[in-house]
Amino acid sequence: MVVPRFVQMAIRNEPITIYGTGDQSRCFCNVSDVVGALTKLIDCPDAVGNVINVGTTEQITINALADKIIEMTGATSGKTYLTYEEAYGRPFDDMLSRMPDLGKVNRLIGYEPSHTLEQTLQQVIDFERSRL
Repeated sequence: MVVPRFVQMAIRNEPITIYGTGDQSRCFCNVSDVVGALTKLIDCPDAVGNVINVGTTEQITINALADKIIEMTGATSGKTYLTYEEAYGRPFDDMLSRMPDLGKVNRLIGYEPSHTLEQTLQQVIDFERSRL
């Protein structure tokens, strides 16, 4: 839920609150890419009983994500940081990097994500602005 939370803060020109250092990297996939892949996997007999990653390999740090959202929204927001303990009320171990291996899903159904991170962010920004 980091993307909508960051977008909401940026639209309100509030400081974007980052948990941890912001150096952790993630891959954010468009929900329509995931739904399309899952729909195809349902009809794929070779997928039955397998664990299959669906997502994207377009990686970004949380700091860079906040910067991109600030830029795309035209916000004047800055960034603030909370330790994981401050954010969650307890110690929390986070992975520095998460990226799915898309090899299996590509072999099974020819999956490749069709939306870039920027396209996905723009959709979220447009949606959140429509709610104002």
